[in-house]
Amino acid sequence: MSSKKIPDFSIEKSEEYREIHLDGVFGGLNPNGAKMVIYTEEHVPKINPRGKPGNMELDQIVRELQTELHMSPVQFKSLFNWMKKHLEKYEEKFGEIEIEAKGEERPEKMFG
Repeated sequence: MSSKKIPDFSIEKSEEYREIHLDGVFGGLNPNGAKMVIYTEEHVPKINPRGKPGNMELDQIVRELQTELHMSPVQFKSLFNWMKKHLEKYEEKFGEIEIEAKGEERPEKMFG
């Protein structure tokens, strides 16, 4: 009876490794694979030097593309299952996360 040896694994960080605060993602899935583009946003207020304090308006939203991920449909579904499992555990412990909950404003309305 032959037993296969399980290989040792090590984890190393790439020189390009970085931490990104994710504001959004877009992309999709087709028979050739999946693509996810990760982006961050900066909300730039309109500056009025003579304006009243606390009376700012949103002038521009700068969306900066950070990285593009490509994967197979199998890996895409695996990632979905991993995220779903962690989300279910979180909501079981802390309650359901509401998307666009009451009191949470969309970025374009934050300064108006």
